[in-house]
Amino acid sequence: MIRAKPTQRPTTRTRSYPTVDELVLDDLRGSMDYAIDSVLFPSMLIAVSLAAPAPSASVQLQEATACMGLGDFPCAENALKKARSLLAGAPPRVRLDILALSAELAFKLDRPDEARRHLKSVVAIDPGFDPGKSWAEPWLKVLQEVRAAMPDIAAPDVQVSTPLAARAGDPVEIRARITDRSDVREAFLIVGDVRIPMTRAQGNEWIGRVPGERVRAPFLVVAIEAKDVAGNGPGRAQVKVQVVEGTAGSAAEAEPEFYETWWFWTIIGGAVVGTAVGLGVGLSGGDSPKRNVVWRF
Repeated sequence: MIRAKPTQRPTTRTRSYPTVDELVLDDLRGSMDYAIDSVLFPSMLIAVSLAAPAPSASVQLQEATACMGLGDFPCAENALKKARSLLAGAPPRVRLDILALSAELAFKLDRPDEARRHLKSVVAIDPGFDPGKSWAEPWLKVLQEVRAAMPDIAAPDVQVSTPLAARAGDPVEIRARITDRSDVREAFLIVGDVRIPMTRAQGNEWIGRVPGERVRAPFLVVAIEAKDVAGNGPGRAQVKVQVVEGTAGSAAEAEPEFYETWWFWTIIGGAVVGTAVGLGVGLSGGDSPKRNVVWRF
C-alpha cells in the first residue's frame, strides 16, 4: 500500500518594507544630523566665542597697575591702550584712574606732551584731582599748569560747621567754608521754601542766620547753596540740627529777682554781722563796769 506523502505548502517569507512615514522620518533624522554636524555645531561655537565677555576697563587697569609695579612699562602701556579703548562704558572713577595712570606712565617714559594731554582729560573729570605724594615735583608742576589753563567749570565746594543742638524759637547761626577757583559770588541758606542770604565773614568763611520762628522741634534741616563768579553751581551741602523744646525768654532762664542773687544776700549778711559787732563794742565800752552780756539769737 502506497501512502501518499502529504503535500507541503511552500512557506512564504514576508519581507518587511519601511513605510513612507518611516522613510520620511529617517530622512529627516539624517538631515538633522548633517545640519548639526556641519552647520549648527560650528555656529554654536562661534556664538559662544562671541558671547564670552571681553576684559573690562577695570581688569585692564588692574593689569596695567601690576605691570607698573613690576617696572614692566611695555606691558603697562599695552594694558592702558586697551583700557582707554573701553573708557566709554567705564565708571567715572575707573576712567579717572586710567587717565591718571596713563599720564604717570607718559612722564616715566619722558613723553611730557602725551602726559599733558592725559592730564587735561583728568582735570576735566575732576578739577581737584590730587595724585598724592607718589608724583615727582615736576609732574605736579605740569598738573598745576594744566589746571590753571582749564576753564573753571566746577561748582563751589561747600563745607558746613553747625551747632549740635538748638532750642526751639531761638535763632541759629550757620557757618560754612566755601571755596572756588574763580571766587564765590553768592551763598544762601535754604529752610523749606525760604532763601536766606549769607554774608562773607572773612576769606572763605560765610555766615547765615536762621530766624527763631523757623527753628522748630525736633529737627532743623538747612541746605546751603553757593555759586561762583563764573556762574557755576550751585555747590550744595545740607545739615540737620537737633532742636529741643522751649522758647526764648522762658521762665527757666528768665532774669532772677534782685533778692534771689548772691550779692544781695552777701550784703545782708555783712550788715547783720557789722551791726552785731557795733552793738557789742558800744555796750562794753566807757568807764562803766564790765558786765557779762549774753547775746541770744
